[in-house]
Amino acid sequence: MNIADTLRGLLRRWYIAAPGLLLAVAAAGAVWLHVPPTYERSATQLLLPGEASLPQPEPVAGQDDDEEVPGANPFLFLGGLTTAADVLVSAVGSPDSVSVATDLFEGSEVTVARDPRTSGPMLLVTVSAPSDRAAARLIDVMLDRTEQVLEELQTEQKVPEAARVRVSPIAVDSESVLRGRDRTLLAAAAGAATALLTLFVTAAVDGLARRPRRGGRRGQTADELVVVPAAGDDVERAIGRMLEEAEPVPQRTASLP
Repeated sequence: MNIADTLRGLLRRWYIAAPGLLLAVAAAGAVWLHVPPTYERSATQLLLPGEASLPQPEPVAGQDDDEEVPGANPFLFLGGLTTAADVLVSAVGSPDSVSVATDLFEGSEVTVARDPRTSGPMLLVTVSAPSDRAAARLIDVMLDRTEQVLEELQTEQKVPEAARVRVSPIAVDSESVLRGRDRTLLAAAAGAATALLTLFVTAAVDGLARRPRRGGRRGQTADELVVVPAAGDDVERAIGRMLEEAEPVPQRTASLP
């Protein structure tokens, strides 16, 4: 069956195809309304070395002892913190740690990873929630959660206070981004599935209705009857069945003048 035959079949069975297509549109709309949109926010955090890990400045000649000596710039000593960032990502992004935040907001999700846009010790925290307000609160909870987990890890290892790594927020989204990709995909899938089912049912009904009946119809003459022999039947039996089902042709007699 080609495309033209399929289209003709849909036109012949419009009373099946039309309601089915309307049902497909209704199914897509119902899924679109039922699935809520997703609001997404992200934040980046930077690990900074402790003061004891920085080189100590040398006193300047002629400087008073009470005068404060400027310390080293911590942003120049970030190279050794990439391993610490990986450890922190594993700890904060674990299911048990993430569930502490997601349990507060139903339907929310959290992703913690190294920021792929930089090679430095930066964390990228991404949250999604059913509402903008929930996303804003969830990102704040995760920022606090990162600091808490980092502090717990260093406390367990008995790291001196002056040598402890610090985490500092670099950028935090102030507005959520509306993500409707999942919503659109689910609605399209529901509509497409219903439409395909409608086309299949319509084609099946049209094919069954137009299938020729085996053996012909009662009331056909021998000249009109077309017989399809069944499997295993020979030609003689097929012809005999044809003659039995055909109506006798009336004989015409010529009258003498």
